[in-house]
Amino acid sequence: MRTQISLILVCIYTLFPWPAIASESAIPSLPPCPDKRFEAFVAPGSALEGEFKLMFRDTVTGKILGSHPLFRPAPTLIWSPDGHYAALQHLYERHFVRVDVFEVTESGIRLAEIENYTQNIYGRLGVLHGGRGQSDQVIKWLSKDQLLIQTRGSTSNSEDDLGYCYQVQLRIYNSGDPLLGWLEKIEKTQPDENPK
Repeated sequence: MRTQISLILVCIYTLFPWPAIASESAIPSLPPCPDKRFEAFVAPGSALEGEFKLMFRDTVTGKILGSHPLFRPAPTLIWSPDGHYAALQHLYERHFVRVDVFEVTESGIRLAEIENYTQNIYGRLGVLHGGRGQSDQVIKWLSKDQLLIQTRGSTSNSEDDLGYCYQVQLRIYNSGDPLLGWLEKIEKTQPDENPK
């Protein structure tokens, strides 16, 4: 019975995906890369892909370079100064906002494998895991391959947990496969401080 219901729901969502009901004009536009060679936009997804997807396109050829699933249609995208990388800030679970970094070239996109800076923070705080949520925010690109983000989160599910706030500096290494994002620097900051 459960399998039949799941199959029926997949068929319904495939025929009538929820995002198609919403106006595509309600999906915010994203900035193109600095030289305007590449652009990114949010498109409705499907039952198999997810509700939405981030699409990258070569503006010269019109070729779709790749896509990435999104949970919600309003991500933040910040391009590196040379337009080679794109940092994506997006909701990926109910209480979790993360940052992904993509290399964008004429031949396609690659998602960077970013070092787990959250575990580094938990080690500094003397805990094994986090709590209610985590929010990563792209602050800015410091150079063509250095990214500054701010991460905030909790270390327990207690309402008394004041949480943590750190600024994290990552360097993107493009020395082969895979594309890597390594932790270069991490500093504790106050949650009410404006990111620098």
